[in-house]
Amino acid sequence: KMKPKKFITSGSKLLIAITVIFLIIIPTGCMQNNSDLLLKNLHLGFYKTDIEFIDCELNEAFSPTLFNYTANVEKSLTASMYVTPETDSISTGIIKINGLEAKSGERFKVELKPGENIINITVNIQNGNSKSYLLTIIQEDLSTVYLSELIAPGVWR
Repeated sequence: KMKPKKFITSGSKLLIAITVIFLIIIPTGCMQNNSDLLLKNLHLGFYKTDIEFIDCELNEAFSPTLFNYTANVEKSLTASMYVTPETDSISTGIIKINGLEAKSGERFKVELKPGENIINITVNIQNGNSKSYLLTIIQEDLSTVYLSELIAPGVWR
């Protein structure tokens, strides 16, 4: 409670009481944290055999606030890649990869073609806000870059 202030004007006393009440109503959807829109991590890899999964590195170190990534892969091993986006465990964000829903922490298969492959990763929250990450996977024929040579009888490098 505020105490009334006394003001003296022309010899008489005048009491003025001012009460201010603020009522703030925030819709539930607005309470979401901006971190709901950000990925916590992004993994990339492929299956060399039916059971052997090989992790690939992004050309750039991952940061939640960096939105463009690239990776170079050998075409003879990578007809498809698996993208694994991760959000914070309490995130309410919905992840989509090339328009299809994906789950945080689960591998999502992406088919590749020779050359540049653009992968759009979007995180949406209920109030309509979204953030997009762009992953460009460049599938290359590295056999022309790395030539094999005989270093000993029956041993090639």
